[in-house]
Amino acid sequence: MDNLIESLSHRYLKFEDIFLHHSAVMLIINPETGKIIDANNAAVQFYNYTIEEFLELTIFDISLLSKEEIFKRMEKAKNKEDNRLVCKHKLKNGEIRIVEVYPSLITVGDNNFLLTIINDITESFQKDEIIKKEREKFKIIADYSYGWEYWLDENFNIVYMSKGCEEITGYSSEEFIKNKNLLFEIVHTDFKSMYKKHVEKTHLKKSKDNEFIEFKIITKDKKTKWIYHVCRPVYSEDGKFLGRRVSNRDITNRKLLLETVEKERDLFNEGPVVNIIWKYEEGWPVSYVSNNIKDILGYDKSELLADDFKYANIIHPEDLKRIKNEVTYYISNNINTYQQEYRLKHKDGHYLWIYDFTKIVRDEAGSVEEIRGYFFDQTHIRELQDTLNKEKEKLSHIIEAANIGTWQWNLKTGEIEVNERWAEIIGYSLKEISPVTIKTREKFCHSEDLKKSNKLINDHFVGKSEFYECEMRMKHKDGHFVWVLDKGKVISYDENGKPHILYGICIEIDKIKKLESKLKTYLDYLNRAQKVAKVGSWYLNIKDNKLWWSKQTYKMFGIEENKPVSFELFLNRVHPDDKEYVLNSWQKSLNGEKYDIDHRIIVGNDIKYVNNKAEVYFDEDGNPIEAVGTVLDITEKKYLYQKIEEESNIIKKLFNLLPGYLWFIKKDRTILRQNKLAEDFGSRVGEKCWKSIFGCKFLPEKERKMFFEEGTEPENIKCEFCLADEALEKKESINVELEDNGKCYKTWWIPVSENEYMHYCVDITHLKEIENTLREMSVTDPLTKVFNRRYFAEKLEREIELARRTNRTFSLIMFDIDHFKKVNDTYGHDIGDKVLKSVVNAVKNRIRKVDILARWGGEEFLILLPETKLLNSSYLAEELRNIISELDIDKVGNVTASFGVTEYKKGDTVDTITKRVDDLMYKAKNSGRNCVCYG
Repeated sequence: MDNLIESLSHRYLKFEDIFLHHSAVMLIINPETGKIIDANNAAVQFYNYTIEEFLELTIFDISLLSKEEIFKRMEKAKNKEDNRLVCKHKLKNGEIRIVEVYPSLITVGDNNFLLTIINDITESFQKDEIIKKEREKFKIIADYSYGWEYWLDENFNIVYMSKGCEEITGYSSEEFIKNKNLLFEIVHTDFKSMYKKHVEKTHLKKSKDNEFIEFKIITKDKKTKWIYHVCRPVYSEDGKFLGRRVSNRDITNRKLLLETVEKERDLFNEGPVVNIIWKYEEGWPVSYVSNNIKDILGYDKSELLADDFKYANIIHPEDLKRIKNEVTYYISNNINTYQQEYRLKHKDGHYLWIYDFTKIVRDEAGSVEEIRGYFFDQTHIRELQDTLNKEKEKLSHIIEAANIGTWQWNLKTGEIEVNERWAEIIGYSLKEISPVTIKTREKFCHSEDLKKSNKLINDHFVGKSEFYECEMRMKHKDGHFVWVLDKGKVISYDENGKPHILYGICIEIDKIKKLESKLKTYLDYLNRAQKVAKVGSWYLNIKDNKLWWSKQTYKMFGIEENKPVSFELFLNRVHPDDKEYVLNSWQKSLNGEKYDIDHRIIVGNDIKYVNNKAEVYFDEDGNPIEAVGTVLDITEKKYLYQKIEEESNIIKKLFNLLPGYLWFIKKDRTILRQNKLAEDFGSRVGEKCWKSIFGCKFLPEKERKMFFEEGTEPENIKCEFCLADEALEKKESINVELEDNGKCYKTWWIPVSENEYMHYCVDITHLKEIENTLREMSVTDPLTKVFNRRYFAEKLEREIELARRTNRTFSLIMFDIDHFKKVNDTYGHDIGDKVLKSVVNAVKNRIRKVDILARWGGEEFLILLPETKLLNSSYLAEELRNIISELDIDKVGNVTASFGVTEYKKGDTVDTITKRVDDLMYKAKNSGRNCVCYG
């Protein structure tokens, strides 16, 4: 038994030594209560608690998880179900750190404890979060930066077909791979010959140039689409032809736009799109250009139409050869419409990136007559593309350094090496799933995705794809599936040339999948929003009286789309009261005047306001032949203007009804507007406020002297009381009261904008007089005109507080007129009032200005004597008693008064000191009256 105890003691001491001095942060916790039983030195250093403080804490004081969650985790640790947790811990100084917690169950005797190892991962966790966000950004850019691509080997077999094929053609990538002739079958009949020549040049003749063409295709659902097709040759390092990489882009909308632009060329004359016609001659001289050419390139229209001007001379030298080759190619291959991107030299010397829509006009024999085009400045777009490419490069570096899941598969042994992050993605530690083999992959990969993944890996093995890439679902430890992007590439081959080592990465893309769903929703919102327009357009063939309306014009006029329209139908929709005005304006436009009018139309039971603009075109004889115009729904704008005008009229009326002077003044002190009262005051709009309103009266002495004697106006000059700059700086109103010539004014400075403020001034002299009267009435006894009891009590309270803080003293005198009731009963209250006034006037004439006399009640009065001791106060009381007794009051004769006098004592309150002086006064009454008692 002794040997067992010794053995256990030895083991405990060994454990204690390892626990206390281990570099890892460790805590021992009671899993039943959460109480911290012990902490090692590393924990003391990390959390900054002492051992004694730790023993007073529970794990709930440190962890930011809820108590329920902590108990749940401790229960799992007891059952050895969960031995890792990432959470937040709070240090003694309040700092929050992100930690990994590894709890392990240990048993001492009959008791179970949790040995908890804590690892601070704050910095790495924050870096992981940043990398995850940047990775998501990169994935979005990568997933949506291309259209439909496919790769062909040297035998014209399809080795890869991107998903974009189905979106554009309706056919799946599998259908194309199974039937390589499908690439030719979907080409529109009109373009099969051209496409065949293109294939012969690029594949059979193995052209080393990037070749591009445009053609139509017929989709699976029998729709016609335009395709922009670029074919790039791929060669090995030793110069062997490997095949072609083909990129396709759906340009149907661009083609439709081109057709629309062709129909409505003149609509662009004042916009960002330049309409131009080149002669098919050396250097491409210009035979026509729209009026807006100066807005885009800085040249006058006449400069481009000059005989010696060559369009080729303003094309960037680096682009000119390519443009010439492309134009030659299009002309020789009977391609009559195409687009080009190149740089043009602005008149001031810098270059603009241009996007050019071009149409070749041929005669009946097929010879080129002229080249017509539309182009617009896309410099800003190119700059954005350059910025985007730089961002892509930055993000690429971030991904290379990111903490993503990695794997390396030995295809001969079946062993797979993965990193910790790969295991974390599916909720495990690397230790839990080791050793990792092909069976591990099959266990966690969704069965449907496993088949797809294996097929893509095999495609990569046989050279059908440069990389293996697959989005698939992996089963998480919690039971749900996690979406991951699995990418890989063979990095080693065996002696027989077969794949040996496949290396790859695994990225969690759950958030990206959710983002894809959101993007689809946003695209739907965008498509709906594009249907909401405010402007319609129209074209009128004046000679044939044929009118064409855009979709929005039909909608605006409440007419079914594509229904035949005419000028007469338009007039039928015009409001009867506006019809004559519209006809007269239209007639004037046919004579060369501008057509830009607002009028009303009737749509059902509603009346709408529209703005109608048009450009009328004339033949050589001056006859109008056609007109192109726009119509804008301005109903809301009209009603808003009407409402603003009504409110403006109301404001103007109120402006002149204000009881004060009102000026609107610029920051430089110039009067902009003023009301009638201000005008009558004498100020003038356009003059400086300090001069026009106040006649320089309130300028500082120095500035006033400069203005009157030297005739100069100092910078930032203003009246001494002016607070306009402060109000403008704070962006809030400021008001003060000002006195001038015996009058009082309430004045405001109210900011209107950054450079304008409102100055409002109201004469409040009468109000001030009433205010002063009311204030005097509130503190004065109405009969004797001395202070009343309420005011005296406030003053006495302040004097007591002052005495407490400064060790100053003061005294109180209370006196009461003797037998005053007898005076009232004998002579009446009028005589009694006269006695009170006479006594008060006599006392007021004797006491100091700092002394406060108040009527305390009836015939009782109190006097507050600041900084006066008891003895001096008693002398004064005796003197006042004599003065009162010597008064000779009409009909009454002499009166007397009894006095009580006391001095402030430490701890006195209003109640204690007034009671004491009241008691002394009554002591004088009881001592025969007409005497002074003090104490």
